[in-house]
Amino acid sequence: MVARPHRKPDMALELSNLPREEQYALFQKISAPIGDVVYSDETHADDTPFESVAWNLGQLMLTTTRFPMATMIRNETHIAAGNCEYVRIRIFRGGGGTSLVDDHQIDVVPDDVHFVHGTSKVQMTVRADDILGLLIPYEVVEFDGSAPSRYFSIGGRDITARMIRAALETTLAEMPITAPGELPKLAAALIGLVRGLLVYSAEELADDQSFRLLQGHSIRSFVDQNLLDETLTAERLSEEFGASRASVYRHFAEFGGLRKYTLSRRLDRCMFDLVNAAEERGAVRRIAESWGFDETAQFSRQFRERFGVSPSETLGLQGKAHGQAGVSPEMVFPDFAFLLRDEDDAVAFLNDLTAKS
Repeated sequence: MVARPHRKPDMALELSNLPREEQYALFQKISAPIGDVVYSDETHADDTPFESVAWNLGQLMLTTTRFPMATMIRNETHIAAGNCEYVRIRIFRGGGGTSLVDDHQIDVVPDDVHFVHGTSKVQMTVRADDILGLLIPYEVVEFDGSAPSRYFSIGGRDITARMIRAALETTLAEMPITAPGELPKLAAALIGLVRGLLVYSAEELADDQSFRLLQGHSIRSFVDQNLLDETLTAERLSEEFGASRASVYRHFAEFGGLRKYTLSRRLDRCMFDLVNAAEERGAVRRIAESWGFDETAQFSRQFRERFGVSPSETLGLQGKAHGQAGVSPEMVFPDFAFLLRDEDDAVAFLNDLTAKS
């Protein structure tokens, strides 16, 4: 039997070892890039701990959070100062309260699924026993962030909500036992599902447009999961999805066509595996061949054209620099960079904040 890996979260922040008043002050400072935190008498009567855990999935970030009753305010100042090109999926698995997102008054109900854009103004008064969240850039789900409606939610009993909740919970359960080389597949599957359901559920889209977008997302997700299948042609995709060949070509036009899209995705997988691999002889060739690149010189040229560096320059960078190479949540979500610290960095970060309190 092959032993499964046991990965630690990319960040696990837990404040219960500090005096309660210090916890309050630190949580305010830690949350400052996202929004202002205000406490009330209810806060001091609530013994829910301050905890936050984050998992890095490349361009995605999966989080779980707990905190006592508090009011969190995200206004124009926070929006202007940070990166807003993302959707935040938020599911309360416990707790409750009320929230004002832009012009939407919302009762926070466990199991409902909330889609909040980075450009949304938020005033949320809640007790968070357990929030499951996913940060995902607009470009990953190919979502139009300029749409007038920047918030919507889905009731917890709705089939779409159940599917999203199950997907996030399954991903969370898999993270500790997922090897680095498996993460792209896990992320691709999650992205494909969220793409389709997010577009399908957005009320501002017309039915025919929703169908076209959902079809495109579904086809590209299928390609992402079958990148090494040599029979993956436009004709094959047309048969699989009951779409005309013209429709299939249209879904890949913005990427330069199906072949270029597939090549780019395979190079992306190589980049991820190289960054997370150990520095050892033959690692570059082994990873290249695992994604269908048999000619080393050609692979190196195509890799450099896409990323601006050679494959050997990216080998083992995760171990050297805590994942700073390539695309990482710290780059995509600078507002949330504090969530992505290893254990030593988190201790130093908290000590620094404590000294400044």
